[in-house]
Amino acid sequence: MSRKLRDKLFKRYRPNVRPFNLYDGDMYHKDMGILWASYSRSPFKELPGDLTQAEFAERIVELYQQAEMFMVEDKSSAYDDTGPVAIVWIYSDGWEFEPHVEFMAWATDRNKLTSTVSFFQWIRFKRAIGLCKVESLKESLSLFNKCIDYGVLKYSGRLKAIDPRGTIYIFYIKGKNYVKQHKATDTIANIET
Repeated sequence: MSRKLRDKLFKRYRPNVRPFNLYDGDMYHKDMGILWASYSRSPFKELPGDLTQAEFAERIVELYQQAEMFMVEDKSSAYDDTGPVAIVWIYSDGWEFEPHVEFMAWATDRNKLTSTVSFFQWIRFKRAIGLCKVESLKESLSLFNKCIDYGVLKYSGRLKAIDPRGTIYIFYIKGKNYVKQHKATDTIANIET
């Protein structure tokens, strides 16, 4: 059933995941300009909302040095055809991957769903990972629950009273390396405190 849903979702176009480009020679790449344009219209959740363009660039450079960064491109009215609708950065210890996403100000609900499902498909089949862990607050819960319906994410549990922002909901994906190492076992336990 989930494969049929994915096929229907991607009938017109499958979003593309590509590396984020920070520099073009000794100048910032146009990807930085796209991020700034989005941030200027709607500040990113994980950054203060009053950064100057120079401060914003410094924060993105710091993030680029700490994590892998990717752009997700989808069809959008903001472009002639397709263009970036999300920036994703991944923290990793080589086995466990933890992605974080900021959607561009112009990303529609459909862009958010298609790019998220496409990203998780990409991480599951194209990357040599053990486990991808996704943490969500209540405001993003419906998006990740839909990803379960599309077969690209599984629910693990929730952590209460450890984060001042509220309950943390945990989802996961077993990657190619996990499947190789743990053929028929599932070591993810439901977490509830």
